[in-house]
Amino acid sequence: MIHSTILANLGTVAETRQEWAAAEHHHREALRLRREVADARGVLQSLHALGRARLGAGDRDDAERYITEAGQLAESLGETLERAKIWHTRAELLLRDGDASRALELATSALETFTQSRTRYDITHARVTLSRAALASGQERLAVQQGALARSAVQVMGYGLLCVLYPQDVFDLTGRINGALTAYACGDALGLPWERPPDANTHAAPSQIEQLPAREGWPRGATSDDTALTLLVAHHLADRDGDGDPAAFLADLAEQEPTIRGLGPTTTAAIERFRRSETGASPGRATNGAAMRALPIGWVLPMTRPNDAGK
Repeated sequence: MIHSTILANLGTVAETRQEWAAAEHHHREALRLRREVADARGVLQSLHALGRARLGAGDRDDAERYITEAGQLAESLGETLERAKIWHTRAELLLRDGDASRALELATSALETFTQSRTRYDITHARVTLSRAALASGQERLAVQQGALARSAVQVMGYGLLCVLYPQDVFDLTGRINGALTAYACGDALGLPWERPPDANTHAAPSQIEQLPAREGWPRGATSDDTALTLLVAHHLADRDGDGDPAAFLADLAEQEPTIRGLGPTTTAAIERFRRSETGASPGRATNGAAMRALPIGWVLPMTRPNDAGK
């Protein structure tokens, strides 16, 4: 049984590398051993694995035969979890065939069973499939929700295999956030010299814009308070695992105020009220400053906590 388990694991590794001949060889040897020792559950798993290997090799009919046999064996053994794994495989097949609606149904059923069984990897894997099926079905919100939950689980649990299998769906969140912050800062630096320019420069040529001319009183290529405060929000939330503390944030903001160029009237008023130990909302007109610096809130909050975004 130990030998057959090792062979099955080798077959799974070959699957991830798309080495289908090797995958089939290992799974077939595992199946032979499992039949010799009357390991019914192992036979079921090997049949399912052979179906995946044949599918990867392009033999749809043979794959269907193995998967059907595995499904029948799961039913007879009362193997609820294994049956859900076969539903999941069929969902992937249906998605490949363009039947997104049926794929969505099977992926949802599989996810429900995995959740009841508390098999974390299967839950995460099913969420990826459910996200892809929902997107193909036009249910974009569900696709975003399930995809975000899957990526979060991969980040926490380290399911790197899913990154290999689904690189377009399960990607490194750190890299994406770094890229977004870099693009934000670049856009800020590019636009800063042209904010409220003299009338003569209002219609500058593209070549002039790309040269990043110096704005009076600012270093060439500098970013504004938009970038500084966005980074301040990001650091604040990252240091507290997403739980913001308004008083602590204002303390950090007041401390860093002398180093931040271009602070607007509502921000400076909030800092002064904080220094005077005043509470409550600041009077005066509303501005768009808070909305411009809210990006990190969306990055740190999971899709299951949408109501916390405005707190």
